[in-house]
Amino acid sequence: MTKIGYGNTSKGIRATVPIQSYGRRCLRDWLLKPVTIIEKNSEGEPTEVSVPNLTTIKSRALLQELILWNNDLNTDRHDAMIMAMLGRESQLILAGEDGFSEDYDRNIDSDYLGNDQFFKDNYNDEKLIED
Repeated sequence: MTKIGYGNTSKGIRATVPIQSYGRRCLRDWLLKPVTIIEKNSEGEPTEVSVPNLTTIKSRALLQELILWNNDLNTDRHDAMIMAMLGRESQLILAGEDGFSEDYDRNIDSDYLGNDQFFKDNYNDEKLIED
């Protein structure tokens, strides 16, 4: 019996060439996917702007690895992002065609910590970025 790959294979994803290619496609699609953010225009009014997810990445090192990536480089951040995309895809598959429920009601449980006045005052829906 021939074993594919090395390391601990009891958990995680076996990093074969087709799986890595699929992960890179998922990463590319996610980076280019538009996301709506709220910015203030020159008059100070909030406006919705559609930008690619690529512009929301804060890690310069990850961006540099994404730019310089090739098969010969050891790019740990790039590989970790691929694993995150594969995990994201598996969760989307488990959620089904309809995806996650958009009408999730946070007010069902009055003991829910997110209903605290602190969070209502400091984290309103206009400040949140939709994915």
